[in-house]
Formats: sequence, structure tokens, C-alpha cells
Amino acid sequence: MAETTIDLIEQIMPEIRSELGEPTPSFFTNDEIYRWFNYALRDFCRRTKILKTTTSYTWAANTDSVSLATILGTTTLNHLITYARWNNGSSGTIPLLVAKREVFDYQIDRDVTSYKGEPIRLYYSAVDATIGLDPTPDASGTLILDYSYELAELTESSSSLDTSLNRWWMDICAWPVYRGKLKDVDHFAPSEAQEALGRFEKSIVLARQDIQRRENPHQVVSFLKDYAPAYMNDRVNNQV
Repeated sequence: MAETTIDLIEQIMPEIRSELGEPTPSFFTNDEIYRWFNYALRDFCRRTKILKTTTSYTWAANTDSVSLATILGTTTLNHLITYARWNNGSSGTIPLLVAKREVFDYQIDRDVTSYKGEPIRLYYSAVDATIGLDPTPDASGTLILDYSYELAELTESSSSLDTSLNRWWMDICAWPVYRGKLKDVDHFAPSEAQEALGRFEKSIVLARQDIQRRENPHQVVSFLKDYAPAYMNDRVNNQV
């Protein structure tokens, strides 16, 4: 299946069921498999940042913040900003510091509207779903954002897959297989669940390395330096 373009989840369902080896027909429901697959898909996209795009927004002078919906078309923070630039048309494009994901709820500890100038930092808040610039720009400019995103949940009525992930579908399927084998503990040993989870975790590391090589072709990447079988052993043993 590696050479076949996969664009519908229906093409993957038989593969998942085949790997699960159901003890009885329909032991695993479609709803369960869709739920497990959607979890794996979100986790894979979030941890690898494999799906990326760029957008720009004309920022008005004296505006300290703008809603996420206005800039990214969403009010949720499943879009992770990876790089931000500011261009005011005169001094060229300058990079902006970006608040990290773990400090999404970062709040400016002073009145940003009273402090204006060329922005040096972008922050985004989960509390009010906004993106802000600090200092508040005293002249209009263009905010340019690179960001990664997660795919919408798949259902039987909305099942189109992003073909750019075609290389990874079978590895993403390993997580539903892992989760299914945990459910059917009467027929499968923990080692079988661990093997499926290991394949999924390894694919995330390989995807990260693939992206790193493409973005930084001259940088040496340590092979599987983040791959941690011990972590997976603990994870499986704790859930069985």
C-alpha cells in the first residue's frame, strides 16, 4: 500500500481490522476505530508539525490584538505558530519572538496600549483567543505567520484524507491497532500492543527527522535520538 495514494479513511479501515485480528466479527466498532484513528492523527500532526502553511495579515496602527478567527480562521489553538515576521514597508521584514505553546495563557503585565513602537514580540492567548503584538505598532504593517495545523476529525460522512500524509498513513494506523489490542486483553499479550505503539512512536521521530533534513539540509541529525522504548514499555504496562 506504500505506493497507493490513500485519500479516504475507508481505504485504511480494512488494514486496521486486519492488523487487529478481531476475535469475533465486528468486535471493534467503526466508532471506536474512528475515534482511535482521529486521536492518532491529531497526535501525529501536533508532535511532528508536518502540516504547515503561511498566512499574512495587514495590521492596523495602534491595534494591540486581533482575534484568532480573523487571522487564522479559527478560535481554537490547534494551529501552532512556528515563525512570525513583521514588515512595516520601510525597515523591511524582521523576525518576532513568539510565546511558546506552554505559555499560551501569557498575559502582558502592563497596559500594552500605552506603550507603542516597532513590535518585537508576538503573543497569543487561549483565554480570549487573540493574537497580540508587543509593543503595540504605532504604524500599520504586515504580520506574516508560519504555522502548523491539525486536521479536522474524520467521520464516515467526512472521510477525506490529506494525501500529503500518504507516506505515514500505515504508521498512524499503528496507534488504533495498539489501542484495540489493549481493549482485547483476553486475546493479546501486552507485547503486541507495545509493538504497535513502538511503530507509531518511531514514525513520529522519523517524520521529525525528515522535516529537519528538508528544512536544514546541512545539519547532522542523530538517528532516533528521541526514540524511547523504555517510555513505551511504561506506557503499555500502565494501561493494560
